[in-house]
Amino acid sequence: MLDEPDEEPSGPDALTLLTDAWIKEIQHALQLTEDRPRIERGLPPIRHPDGVAMPTLPRQRLALLNWKVWTLRYRVSPTFILEFVLRWYASRRKRNSRALSLGLPVNLITGPGCRAHLEEEIRRTWPNGENRVDTTEPELLPEIKDGNPLREYDRIMRQRHRDAAAAPVPRRPYRK
Repeated sequence: MLDEPDEEPSGPDALTLLTDAWIKEIQHALQLTEDRPRIERGLPPIRHPDGVAMPTLPRQRLALLNWKVWTLRYRVSPTFILEFVLRWYASRRKRNSRALSLGLPVNLITGPGCRAHLEEEIRRTWPNGENRVDTTEPELLPEIKDGNPLREYDRIMRQRHRDAAAAPVPRRPYRK
């Protein structure tokens, strides 16, 4: 009898695996975020004796999956989110000398307030939505008719530019 291919685990095991993988990504991003200023100054990265400490309670670990949702929704890296959170809540952060840690309550950094501030930061960083442009699929061109394909392509692109230039531009009314 042939063995069936390995199936992805389902239920609590799958959630645990997903959470563990995401926690490792956050640990790596935290290490990069903390070491980057030292490396830029030509100093060696810090090696903490106890490594990178992360939340251990199951609810806290699940709450950190909000960051994964945010990375997918807003198309930003975990490092971007982590740098923003650490910068935004710098005055509340408690540092640990033995281990590298977030130093912030998980509910604070994964809640709706943090998400609202993150959305504002994304709008400031990419005002024209450049973070979304890079990941969109290229638009397919219509079929090129018989004849010279370069001329046909040029004709299609010129028409698109004319259409884009003719489109009305929304203008904000002036405030008085």
